[in-house]
Order: sequence, then structure tokens, then C-alpha cells
Amino acid sequence: MNQEPNPIRNAFLADAQYMSTDKKLREDMMVQMQVAQYGKEQFIKQIIPAGQSKGKKIIFIYGKTQPDDKFMPQFVGKLASLIHPTIDKGFILIYCNTGLMTHSNLKTFLRQYQILPVEFFQNLEKFYILHGNMFVKSWFWFQKVIQIWALKQKVVYVSKVKDFRDFDFFQQEQLKLLPQECFDGTQNQLQFDTQLIEQKPEKQVFFTRLDQYELNANGIPINLDLVTSQLLNHKQILEEEGIFRVSCSNQQKQELEGYLRLQQYQMLNDFVDGPTLAAFIKRFYDILEEPLFLFENYAQISQFKLEDYNFISNLIDSLPKLNQTILKFTIALLHRIQLYKEKNKMTSYNLAAVLGVSLVRPRQYTVADIQNSKTIVAFVESIIVHKDKFYPDLEVEQFLTYII
Repeated sequence: MNQEPNPIRNAFLADAQYMSTDKKLREDMMVQMQVAQYGKEQFIKQIIPAGQSKGKKIIFIYGKTQPDDKFMPQFVGKLASLIHPTIDKGFILIYCNTGLMTHSNLKTFLRQYQILPVEFFQNLEKFYILHGNMFVKSWFWFQKVIQIWALKQKVVYVSKVKDFRDFDFFQQEQLKLLPQECFDGTQNQLQFDTQLIEQKPEKQVFFTRLDQYELNANGIPINLDLVTSQLLNHKQILEEEGIFRVSCSNQQKQELEGYLRLQQYQMLNDFVDGPTLAAFIKRFYDILEEPLFLFENYAQISQFKLEDYNFISNLIDSLPKLNQTILKFTIALLHRIQLYKEKNKMTSYNLAAVLGVSLVRPRQYTVADIQNSKTIVAFVESIIVHKDKFYPDLEVEQFLTYII
């Protein structure tokens, strides 16, 4: 078992109720694994090993024909016996169901899965739920048991089998192992079409020039629209302390960029890691060859005097149209974030300090530019603070098409 620090492992260790029964849980699991061996043929249609992909074992659970409560311990014992040999390497569970019974069947399964030791939660890479209805999604939020909390961190909802084509770990041959009924839509009984699992072409996530991006109807890069909409759709993200300043994990960054690269946009609905969303937005500006305020503007901005609003207005008007549009969006977004400064601690000054160098920078840095940094921050801060002076009645939602 992996002994490295792990949030889920730490949460289990801190849960007195779990630790008090840990020994019994492990003993029960071993008994169930042994009993399951006697009836291993019994669950052949419900537990479907799909081999390994990228070193991770993948197992389908066909919930619609899963056993009732009487045989559920053996059912989970069989599943545990399949996972156990590779538990150190990680594994992926895909729970498949159709119709309105998804909710009750999944509850029955999870009630028994809860008896497994912490390793079966810690080393679970993802728990995909196919055809999960609104009852499934809402049920997870009201569960306080530590095991269900741990599973919730790993859950990804998938609407249709064809959506698995967007996951780079999934192979076409693995889909053929699923019962035919899984390929039907929840409402519309669609027949399986092998063309549905052809891979989508990957899309580039970042570009070095603004004119290379695919724009939405409001003149904003689509990826920027998607990520910003997700950030604004969740008020708790805007209230996170240090948003745009706290660093994100590399794993979360790769996951977010992977969804965008594979055009797996539906997965963004469940992506609520604030630091990663903010880091993506910041990287959009950092990666540009030339910032929103052009290199030729840098010398003028470095001489900026406080409250020289005409200077700011004239400079903005001189920018290329695309730069102007994205700058308007940027200022509207930063102004919205600072409205939550009592909780997120990101004042206009703090936002300008973090993002100023992303919006205004010289072609090449010199020692003198270090001295100019305070002036650059003051310049950007002035635009955020006096947003209504430069952009009256402007709200960030006006630029977004994926906002709820």
C-alpha cells in the first residue's frame, strides 16, 4: 500500500468512528473475498473486468442486474478480490445502469462497498457513474459517512457510453464488453453505433497569439469562456482565500487541460478546483508572445501618474480591437473577484500585483523594470478600481456563453 501522505488516508485516520471498526472491516472483507470465490460464476454478468489501460485496472459494474442485499456481501467480495492484486497501482470503477433504478441500486452497492478498507478508497483513481440521474447526484451531497465522502471526491458522471471516447485511458475494445443495454440512452433507446467511439481530434488548448484562438460570439476565446463560466458558476470558488494567488496541483492542471484538449466539456460541470481554474486563466495571458498591452505601450505605462484617467482611456483606445475586447472581459472579471475581497482577500491591489505582469511587460526585462513594477501594479489597479469610469455598466457575464 502507498504510504505517502494522502488527503483521503488522513481523513480516514482522523475519523474516530472508522478507526474504531477498522479491524472488523478488514476481517469482514477477507471473509467476503473467500466466500465470493465459491460463487465466482454467479457474478460474471455483473462484474466485468476490462483489462488494464495505462497501468490502471478497469472494472465495469453492471448495476441493473446486481444481486439484492442478501448476496451483496459476496458481490462486493468478488469485486474486492479482482482489485486487490493491483491495489497499489490504482484502479478505475465504472458503474453502469439505466433507468430510474440507478439511484436505489447504487445505494445498495455503496452501502456494502463502505465496509472495504481505506486502500479501496485511497487508490481508486475515478468512480465513473453512467446514466446517473438527479437523485444519484443529489444523494451524494447529503452523505456524511467518511467512506461516501471519499468516493464523492472521485465521482465523474457520464451521460452516454459514447462519451467514454473522450477519455484517453479508454480503448474501443473495452466498450464491447458492456451489455448491449448500456448503449441505450436513459430516455431515448439508441442502438450502439461503433462510429460513436471513434476518437475526437484533439484541440490545442493554448496559443501564443490572440488571433489563433477560436472565439465565441462575444469575441472571447472559447476555452477562456468555459473556464471562467465554471469559476463564476460556483460562488464558493470566488470566496476561496487567495484565489489567483494560491498555486494549483500539477495533476489538477493536467486534468483540466485534458478535458479541454479532448473537447470533453461536460466534465467541466464537476470541476470545482478554484486554484486550477484561476491558474488556467492566468496562464492564458502569460503564454502570449505579446501581452494585451503591447510592447510599444510599456514605456508609456512605466511613466503612469495616479489618477491620469485620460491617459488610460487613450491607451485603451489605441489597442487592437481584439485586445480591447479581451481587456474589457479581463477587467470585468477582476472587478467581480474583488467584490468578494472580505473572504478571498484579493483586493484590486492584490489582483493587480498577481496579474499586472501578465498584462503589461517589456519585450526584455532589465534592472530598471524591477523599479517599474510598482507603477505597473498601480496602473492595472486603477483600471480595476475605476472599472465603471472606463467601462460603465459592463459585467463579465456579457462575454460568456456557458454561464448558468
